[in-house]
Amino acid sequence: MSTPVYSDDLDRRLAAVTGRLAAIEAHLAVVSQALGIPYAPPQSGGVPAEVVALVRAGRRLDAIKAYRAATGAGMDEASRAIDQI
Repeated sequence: MSTPVYSDDLDRRLAAVTGRLAAIEAHLAVVSQALGIPYAPPQSGGVPAEVVALVRAGRRLDAIKAYRAATGAGMDEASRAIDQI
């Protein structure tokens, strides 16, 4: 039987993963610069790459749906986020 996951626990785990990912990306930037390999950091603002790709492909409604699914945002918040891309 699985143990229920509570919001506070999930938030704590997500924050830990986000912190680790930021450290990995910072290290990658340093290593790539030392090796002379171009590195483009991920899209700022926390917008998933899939959502950005949908916007660039002109699929606004699909981008809003994907943003909402990825972030849990409401319709208005997702629409504003997509409009800013």
